[in-house]
Amino acid sequence: MVCYPAVMLVDHLRDLQSLYEQQYSEYLRQKAQPTELQVVGERSVVLEREVAEQASIVQRLKQEITELKAEQERLRQEAAEEVVDRYKASEEMKLQMDEYAKASFEAGFNVFHQRVLRHYPELIEVLQG
Repeated sequence: MVCYPAVMLVDHLRDLQSLYEQQYSEYLRQKAQPTELQVVGERSVVLEREVAEQASIVQRLKQEITELKAEQERLRQEAAEEVVDRYKASEEMKLQMDEYAKASFEAGFNVFHQRVLRHYPELIEVLQG
């Protein structure tokens, strides 16, 4: 003969064990999932890393801009010096051409004068006279 309260006790213990196993498996499942605080913390770390990378990129770009501005200024200075040098060379060339033209004219005039003296002495007498 089976004692009814003992059967009920065994059934109740089985129900409690089943409930315990369900709650324990739910606890393990929830424990395996990250908490909201953990998710926020991990995201914060990722964002901090991204901000640091962006700051590094910005710093590198600022350095490149500074270097490019210095290069631009150097090239501008070189171009200005080249313009001045070309202007000076042009002025010098003009002076040389003026001197050459003057010397050429004087030489031509001297040759002309010598020919006139040699070939047309009577013309000289008329002109002086």
